[in-house]
Amino acid sequence: MSLALVLSFSPILVLNKNFPYERADRIISEANLVDRYFDAKLTKDIFLNYSKNVYSQILTKAVELKESSIKAGVPFKINIAPTGVFFELAKYDNTILTLLKKLQSIDAVEFIGTSFYSTMAPLAPNTIDEVEEQVRNHIELFEGSFKYRPTILVLPHLLYNDRLAKVAQKLSFKAVLTEEVGELSDHRYSFVPSGMENMKVLIRNYELSQALYEGKLEELLAENNNGIAFLEAERLSRRGPNYVSLLLESAYRSGKEMIGLSRLLDDTENGVLTVPEQLTVIDRAYGSGSSSIIKNKFQRASMDRLYYLKQYLYELGDQRNIAVWRLLQQDENLIEMDHHIDGKVSNFVDGDDAKLAFWSIYSDFEGKVASKVQAGRRTKQMVTGRYGAQKPG
Repeated sequence: MSLALVLSFSPILVLNKNFPYERADRIISEANLVDRYFDAKLTKDIFLNYSKNVYSQILTKAVELKESSIKAGVPFKINIAPTGVFFELAKYDNTILTLLKKLQSIDAVEFIGTSFYSTMAPLAPNTIDEVEEQVRNHIELFEGSFKYRPTILVLPHLLYNDRLAKVAQKLSFKAVLTEEVGELSDHRYSFVPSGMENMKVLIRNYELSQALYEGKLEELLAENNNGIAFLEAERLSRRGPNYVSLLLESAYRSGKEMIGLSRLLDDTENGVLTVPEQLTVIDRAYGSGSSSIIKNKFQRASMDRLYYLKQYLYELGDQRNIAVWRLLQQDENLIEMDHHIDGKVSNFVDGDDAKLAFWSIYSDFEGKVASKVQAGRRTKQMVTGRYGAQKPG
């Protein structure tokens, strides 16, 4: 029996909830857009909280267990999917990168590819190029920092459809990790995406993953609880700094072989998986569509506004504005308009508080982008009128 423990490291830059009241002050002070829209102090505080309760605990314990496993001759490896934002915030705790490189040097970790930001783009129509770009940026980060290229992809909330599988294939991934899917829920096997013989879809063990969120470590001992456990590290923080150490220790002592996800690529296939573009795995697994994430009309309207702006940002081609737009896409910005994410730290009182901050910030940003597009088009018209094709004669 084997267990592939996959941990997502996905902190965010926190929205500035006071922006609706401080907008004039921030404009007068000529703050840049990131400083206007995001709360740097709170972002740092939350990241350090996660580092104390989860990140450092996971990495330190993994080093300890790997060293024990080498002496005992027992395989041990964990899987980590860190976003690009995680690496940008790791500057607040300089032990993080040291521990990750230590784990890599002793073959105790397999890095899993993901999007650079915790984007909601997979749920929006006509955004497949945006997903591809974010994943490509994530690959470049790993190749530059770790001389490593991930072979398996997992997107935020385990989102998946046929089009996303094609993106993974285009970027040379061998498999995508997703949720248990409706009747095709046997997590002991892998699937093949429709029409893609050289790709695999790996399915997580949903019940085991949920049990570990709830603190039921005894579930690791159950004989049928093998396969893949996928956990968002930030959701574990509410259980305190000792929980993840106990989790890793329990997994190590369970008698299951702790392996990297890529070891599962040779497992028996269980059939072909087909998920049309506008149907995410969440639809198939729970029969509720994306409503398990996007629950109210305000969230949907926010997504529509966000991704409608894509065409104008791409027209401008200004990477600084595109980076701000991608930070506004972060999943928590939209999810918290309805409810807090279980286990994660929030700076909003309720959904209305989150809506007010997001829409005020987004309206400001939208106006800036529209003004720049207008100015750019006027400039092009003037140049064309002055230097364009001359009439014969």
